[in-house]
Parts: sequence; structure tokens; C-alpha cells
Amino acid sequence: MSNDRVRLNEYEYHLYEEAKSGRMSRRDVLRRAVAMGLSAPVIGVLAACGTGTGSGGSGGTSGPSGPPKRGGHARFGASVPTASPDPVTMYDEGSIQTVQLAGEYLCWPSVTNVLQPRLATSWKAETPSEWTFNLRKGVKFHTGATMTADDVVATIDLLTQSSNGSSFLSQAKGILDPGQTEKVDDYTVKFHLSRPFVDFPYLMSCYNYNSVILPKGYSIGTFMKKAQGTGPLMITNYSPNQSVTYARNPNYWGGPTLPYLDGATMTYYASDQSLLLATQSNELDVVAYAPYGSAQTLGSASKSGTLRLMPTHSSAFDTLQMRTDIPPFNDVNKRLALASCLDRPGLIKTVLDGYGVVGNDHPFGPMFKGTSLANQQVPQRKQDYHQAKKYLEKAGVPRGFPATLTVQSYEDIPSYATAIKQQCAPAGIDVSLHQETQTQFYGSGKNQPWLTVPFGITNWAPRGAPSQFILTAFQSDGIWNSAHWKNAQYTNLFSELTGTQDEQKRAQVAAKMAEIQNGQVPDVIAYWLTQLRVAGAKVGGLPAGPAEYPDVRAIWLG
Repeated sequence: MSNDRVRLNEYEYHLYEEAKSGRMSRRDVLRRAVAMGLSAPVIGVLAACGTGTGSGGSGGTSGPSGPPKRGGHARFGASVPTASPDPVTMYDEGSIQTVQLAGEYLCWPSVTNVLQPRLATSWKAETPSEWTFNLRKGVKFHTGATMTADDVVATIDLLTQSSNGSSFLSQAKGILDPGQTEKVDDYTVKFHLSRPFVDFPYLMSCYNYNSVILPKGYSIGTFMKKAQGTGPLMITNYSPNQSVTYARNPNYWGGPTLPYLDGATMTYYASDQSLLLATQSNELDVVAYAPYGSAQTLGSASKSGTLRLMPTHSSAFDTLQMRTDIPPFNDVNKRLALASCLDRPGLIKTVLDGYGVVGNDHPFGPMFKGTSLANQQVPQRKQDYHQAKKYLEKAGVPRGFPATLTVQSYEDIPSYATAIKQQCAPAGIDVSLHQETQTQFYGSGKNQPWLTVPFGITNWAPRGAPSQFILTAFQSDGIWNSAHWKNAQYTNLFSELTGTQDEQKRAQVAAKMAEIQNGQVPDVIAYWLTQLRVAGAKVGGLPAGPAEYPDVRAIWLG
């Protein structure tokens, strides 16, 4: 061992062996070590014996040369929120970005998906079902009140109440329930999980975007009415559907250095085109998540030096869901036939302007740790019309069949739908397109078309681990299981995946799950998105990602 003064427990030594043998890359080992809350000396030992980098995010921070400058008012742009932004109920891009300029989480992912301390200084798994988080001292809410364990417990209890309309439950249901968050002392919180979940810290980060820590007694619907986050910027004025203004938080716990900005404005845009025009005309300093249709135009502007296009690999994707319980896709051969029609590299080129990575119809993407075995063992699905015809013959429809694809008018989705229609036609699969607004497609209450239509496309924001996707979308009882897919073996394997700390076992289980899902293909995952962020030439200190979640603490204007 490189440092015999550091004593490793059983799990720490297990990671050491994984790194030393080369079975896990240095980056993957560090991701797991940080997620499990291992100490800095242990992480140092693991880093020293690891090799390679594995797959991960691209990009970092870049911008004007020289040291950061204090002052200035940054201009952000985003899509119009579907409702008044609130940490508890938000689910759309505009709302999430609005809140995240003012609110914070217990931890936050770096551009390479390594969790960093924020409102928590450290965390530790006593077992995969018992997690202890140590809170940062000296944090004040914008109201002036000091943040303590009482606020964290109250926030989580609020988020886990099913009657609150909280999207938090989409990822935490069955894992963390009301009353399972315990105050140990004023700055220590213990989570007693309903089931083992080794990826739990990701649920306390922006990857579960509703888990913003709020003051005890918070009233849902008031976040935009008075400043009550802990972030570097404070909301000072909100004009619905138009804009939000922010001022520097003079009591920010990262101070006196952070934040550098005096304030900021978030302006809302009703369409991608209007957002693009504002970006081109230098009306904005930051577009945290830029539309793919603007990639060529923004790329040209980036080459001219008027702005910077900042791509980063991500775990975001567009799922092409096919309901497995009703016609026409209750026959697996029809699903396999459609999946075999798609030219995945071609889709990335035409729909995403090249900003993507080929997917293989399972959530164990190449940017996640411990997924290399899954991607090695499951053959990559390619466009093969001859194979598609064989599947159609097995389904009893050798000449094909009709299907109506319901899509939302958002980002790259309409272009993707058109490409699907074109690529399925040679096999005889006649795809008709039905387009709705984003509000119509997601709906509310009992009217949520994206969860009920026989055939649809849903855009999924990035997550920190495959388990976050599987829990909500691919489990029999998943709250967002839009394909209505049920597979008992897959569900049992998922319990093994999230309940063990043995990395080799996790890799083997993931490979088996990937094989099952690829063979059943309830959802086509044709590509993983390389997300785009745009910054003005004078913007410094802005990380390239995660794209949908802007970290504005260290932004400065040159």
C-alpha cells in the first residue's frame, strides 16, 4: 500500500483493490469514494493507485485571462417556466434554473460528476441504509436565520409528503419516506432509508433538483415572493413569464470571496429562436442549456470570439417510449423492429449536430462509473432493415404497421420525431406525428399524456447514477414508467445493484440488467446528449456543466 499510515476498512480496501487491479479507472474510483463519503486521506491513497481516467465529462471553466474581478451584473437566459418557480414543485428547465441561482443543496456534482460538499461538509454510509451528513456551520438563509439540522429535517419531511405535489418523490419514493430524517445534533442529520441505496447522496444534489434546502416552516409557493434560499444570489424582483432580478448575498457562507457578481437578471424566452437571437445579439452573458438547433450558429459565433460554446458529455437523453401493455407495441417483436430501423450515428449528426454519444437502449451509459462491462457485453444495436423485417414477420405483420408518435414541441424533440418517421418508413412502419406544447404533453393530475400515450418521446435531464433513471422509469412501480414495462427479474436485479457495495458484483448485475432491457426494448435510448452551454466572451469562472444546472458561485465578468 502506498501509505501504510492510512488504515483502510473492508470497503475502502475493496476500492483499493479495484483501482490497483485496473478493473476501475482512477476517475471511477474517486466518484465512488466521494459518493460514499470516504475521508480525504483514504481518497488520496485510492487516487495514487488508480490508472486512466475512464469516460467522463468534457470541458471545465475558461474565459478571460487574469484573476477574477469583482462586480458586475450577469444576464442569464432560459425558457419560460410552466408555473411560478418553487423548489418543492418545479420540474421544468426555466423553473429549475431560476431557483438554483438562489437555492442550494447538501452536495453538488462537478463537471466530471464527482460530488462536492455544499451545505453538507461530509457524509458517510454506516450501511447502505443508514447515511449521516455533517452540515456546514455559519450558513445563513437570505432571511438572516442560521441554517441548522432542523431546517434540513423540515425540508425533507416537506418533500416526502405525497400531498405536496413534490417531484422529489419521483426519485425518493420507497427509499426515503416521511419521518425517516433524524436530527442527531444541530449540525448532524441521519437518514434512515426504507431500503439500501448506495447512490443516495445523488438524491441530495441537483440531480434530484427538488432537494433545495429551505427554512423550517417554509410555505409552498412563496419562494419567488421573498428571498429565502442560502445561495450566492438573492431574488429581489419577479415578473411572471418575463424575468427575475437577483442581488449579491452579502452573508454568503462562501464569502468574503464569493460571489463575485453584484447581481444578475434571468430573462425568459418563449421559443428557442428568440433565445438564440438574444444570444447572438449579445443581450445575454449565460445560457446554461442551449438548444441543439442553434449549435451551428453558436459554433460560428464561438469561432469569431463573440461568445463561447461549452459542450460537455452528460447522462441526459431522449427516450422513445413504447407502451408494452397495449397495441401496437405490446408485441416485443414490433419494438425490436422499430429499434432496428434507427441509424443512431445519423441521428446524432442530423438531430444534434454531432453533439451526442450513441446509446444502446439501456441506462448504463458510458459516462457512468462501473458500466463498461454492460457496454462490452451487450452488442451495440445498429440500423438493420433486414433484421427489422425478420422481427415484423415474427410479429405477424411482414409489411409493417401504423403507429402515432406523440411529441412535445421542445428542443430537439420535433427533429428527432421527423427522423424516426423517415427511418422507419423503409421497413413499412408508418409513423404519424402528433405534436403538442410542452405544457400539454406533460399535463397535470390525471391528465399527463407523456405517461399514457402508446408511443411518445420524453426528454430526461441528467442524473448522477443509472439507478436514478431506473428507479423512476424502468421499475414495475416506477412513478414515471411511461412504457408501462414490468419485468420481475429486472426489478430483483435492481435491488441487488443498489444494495451492495461490491463493485464487481454491481458491474455484473448492471450488465445483466442492460442485456434484459436491450432485449425487451420498452424504451429506445438512441443517444446520450452532449449538452451545450453558452457564455459571453467576458464571462469567467463558469463550469461547462452539468448544463441544466448552472453553478454560479464563482462567475465573474471580465
